[in-house]
Amino acid sequence: RGLSQSLHERQRHRCTSAAEVATGAALFAADDAVGLADVQAILTSRRNEFLTAVDAATNREYLEALTIDYPV
Repeated sequence: RGLSQSLHERQRHRCTSAAEVATGAALFAADDAVGLADVQAILTSRRNEFLTAVDAATNREYLEALTIDYPV
């Protein structure tokens, strides 16, 4: 069972503080640097897709319907 799976299971049902995110990311980087790079690439791609959708918005309803999800 990997660190990312453990973090995901613990975080599934509660809010996460900035310190917890920073600690989790540091542990993730130490445990699986390639996995962290993959997650960063996914997040960058999703952010770019979201910003493209925001730029394409023609009305407020469209903006309000946009969603953001995270892989962790």
